[in-house]
Amino acid sequence: MLNAKQILIRLLVLAASVLNLVACGQTGDLYLPSPNPPPKPAPGTPAAPTPAQPTIKHLPTP
Repeated sequence: MLNAKQILIRLLVLAASVLNLVACGQTGDLYLPSPNPPPKPAPGTPAAPTPAQPTIKHLPTP
């Protein structure tokens, strides 16, 4: 049989769990926000050159 202390502890744990779920704030599906696009250069300024992409050389298979 459960004594009063065990009942009180179980009720406190249940209440804390419910409050934790209710207080999350965001409703609906969770998602990752899309990254911000890079800022556009001001008009009249030259654009910075893009770095060259490294090339991967494939060796012939023996």
